[in-house]
Amino acid sequence: MKDFARVSSIISSSPKWSVYFNAKGFGIAEFLIAWLVVMAATAATMTINSYRLKRLAYEKGVMTATELRLELATILLDEASWAATIADPVNTSGAASFSCTPNLTTCLSGGAFVVKDGAGNTFYDPTDSTVNGFTVSGQACAYPSSTCVFTYDLGWNAITDNLIQIHADFDVDGSYSLPINKRRMSVIVYKYVEP
Repeated sequence: MKDFARVSSIISSSPKWSVYFNAKGFGIAEFLIAWLVVMAATAATMTINSYRLKRLAYEKGVMTATELRLELATILLDEASWAATIADPVNTSGAASFSCTPNLTTCLSGGAFVVKDGAGNTFYDPTDSTVNGFTVSGQACAYPSSTCVFTYDLGWNAITDNLIQIHADFDVDGSYSLPINKRRMSVIVYKYVEP
């Protein structure tokens, strides 16, 4: 009976309900405040990381577009590449019709043509729908698709009997959100054609 009285007095002297988790007074309000601070820090970190990933994708897209532009201009200016481009069978007939060179008085302009590098390898072929574009990493692909986002619209115009202007107008697939100045990424090259 003595033990029952002691237990009974302990139970009756302790509070029935307390807002504190421990004897030092850390309660529900403090816990909720700490939880909110942790959640706010987590949300801020996620927002910053999301922004960084979008910025990284944008920078990669701009860098690839710039590299493609420089590589295309370099290939078009290289004499060995130009000779291989002119000699390509696709470019001697059809829309490109480089067959009228070197006497440009018989033709004034031409459409899409295959661009060859100095070794005779195809760099860009707008006439082949399986490799008429580029991915964000610069690989040839079928444009447009979810991964194939860049392309060039190639053509040329006769300026004089022996001078042509090659224009390569850069384009980005509308589903790929890259706010880039397309005109700035385009290439214009002047080539002298031997008579």
